[in-house]
Amino acid sequence: MIVLPQLTVIPRFETATKNKLPEGNVVKTIWIGESKIEFCDDYVARTPEAIAQVQREFHAHGWDIVKILREQGVDI
Repeated sequence: MIVLPQLTVIPRFETATKNKLPEGNVVKTIWIGESKIEFCDDYVARTPEAIAQVQREFHAHGWDIVKILREQGVDI
């Protein structure tokens, strides 16, 4: 069984308490297995710098997942 940690992406100008995310206007919710993904429309990166930051964060989180899976012996 593959076990991934729950990753939470929060814009850097917001804070969250443990197990509580900031409120957002959820426009879509999907489930992948037991993971719930909510899409909110309260923040959209518009400047080239903000878009680049979002891309760097996605890239970093993706590699975190790859490292965890490799540690668990999954061939990626």
